[in-house]
Amino acid sequence: MNLTPQTALWRASKCSSCTRWKPTASRTFTTTSHRSAYGPESPKYIEVPQPPQRSSLPELRIKGVLPVPRDVFRRKVGGHKSPSLGKQANAKATRTGRGHTEAEKIQSEWKQKMTDMRKANFKDGLKELAARKTSTLATLQAQSRAKEAERQRILAMPEPDDERFTNSSIAMVMRSQIRGVIPDPNREERFAAMKAKVAAHQAQKAGERREALHTLYMHARSFITTETQLDAEVEKVFGTADAPVVFGNGNSKWSESPLESITEMLARANRTSGTMRDIGGSDELLQKRTRTIAETLTGGKI
Repeated sequence: MNLTPQTALWRASKCSSCTRWKPTASRTFTTTSHRSAYGPESPKYIEVPQPPQRSSLPELRIKGVLPVPRDVFRRKVGGHKSPSLGKQANAKATRTGRGHTEAEKIQSEWKQKMTDMRKANFKDGLKELAARKTSTLATLQAQSRAKEAERQRILAMPEPDDERFTNSSIAMVMRSQIRGVIPDPNREERFAAMKAKVAAHQAQKAGERREALHTLYMHARSFITTETQLDAEVEKVFGTADAPVVFGNGNSKWSESPLESITEMLARANRTSGTMRDIGGSDELLQKRTRTIAETLTGGKI
């Protein structure tokens, strides 16, 4: 029979007649099971010490909504509400009337006595409220200054050793140099070179644009922009209805000579053929060379 330490200790402190084993457990007035009744599958089978309860305050259950307390310090001094009340407001809050007859005077004296007592109580309460407000503001300011000081202290603390030794992404010899901007001794030279490179690129783009505009201007001399120029160009090429232009053996322009093949076009463009016929003859070649030299000297298309 397996006994728990508590059961064994309890049996050792009793007599033998009281510790005789009973096949049935005695019934108690509690619903909690006896520790010896816990099986091995129960989490309470082995006694594990429990941590002490946390010192957390229970959440207060506030029934309803409390109204916002009225601020009795309405007079402002320097932009802040002063914890005091003026004499006029004090007298207004505790004023009484005067009687004319004897009975009214007696009643007025009694009211004046009550008024004096009320004034004294009012002043005492106001002083206590002012003192409580002053102490509360002082406490809040002290807590705010303490929190700010703690924050500055935490921000100024060095890096912990556990983070410093486990951070493998940055070498330890470089950590002292990356507190701010990474130093760059050749910063001015790099900026000057980059600035010159950008200026050269902008100048090249401006030159290409100027060259394109000049080429467009030179080619625009032969552009057809009006109907009169179109009619004149059509009559020049094809003639009029009364005197049409005849091309060789027919009325088509392609009847003069066969169309130029792609090979001849490429040969003339690349000038890879050795014959003058493929590049248009010596006169055309001389004209192209002369035009190229003139465009190079003048700096624009001709």
